[in-house]
Amino acid sequence: MGSEEHAPETAPDEWPAHRVHLDSFDIDVHEVSNRCYKGFVEAGGYAESRSWSPEGWAWRVRERITKPAFWAEPAFQVPHHPVVGVSGEGRLFLRGGTWA
Repeated sequence: MGSEEHAPETAPDEWPAHRVHLDSFDIDVHEVSNRCYKGFVEAGGYAESRSWSPEGWAWRVRERITKPAFWAEPAFQVPHHPVVGVSGEGRLFLRGGTWA
């Protein structure tokens, strides 16, 4: 994980490249699309603590996060493309195409 120091298009907080051990985790077959995530945002998901882990909610409040990074940039709003700029801090659940 990370990048070699001074590699093109990297920032100091991405250095140095290093090994990372991950515990087991769940992953879905498909990425969450902008269209789907928009439903979560518009339903108030960034204003409801029940959609977040305790740590993620504390981070969201502390950093005053109200939407994903890049949310207002048209290049990242293609409905069927995967959502980007979403923090791994949030614990979000999708059931049957609607946010629970």
